[in-house]
Amino acid sequence: MRIGDFLFFAPNVSFSELDLDSVNIAELWERRIEGFYLRPCEELAANEHAFAAGLLVLTAIDAISKYEADSTGVKSHMVGVRFKSFVRTVRGFV
Repeated sequence: MRIGDFLFFAPNVSFSELDLDSVNIAELWERRIEGFYLRPCEELAANEHAFAAGLLVLTAIDAISKYEADSTGVKSHMVGVRFKSFVRTVRGFV
């Protein structure tokens, strides 16, 4: 997300502050997903904007599935493959 001259990785965490070698990177990734995807999705749904909420859910799945694919060896450049693989994997946990 860009605010003025700053590009943010997660709420209140600019890319210029991001340390990829940090032990907190998983926490920052969670903050990114929660802050830029899931919380706004909940707010949209609560205000009866189901279509926009659905788009954010799908974008969150895409973002998470890319991360998951990179760690499991699924071909991450093939969006459909990684998306379906992720949904099949987590379907039983939702």
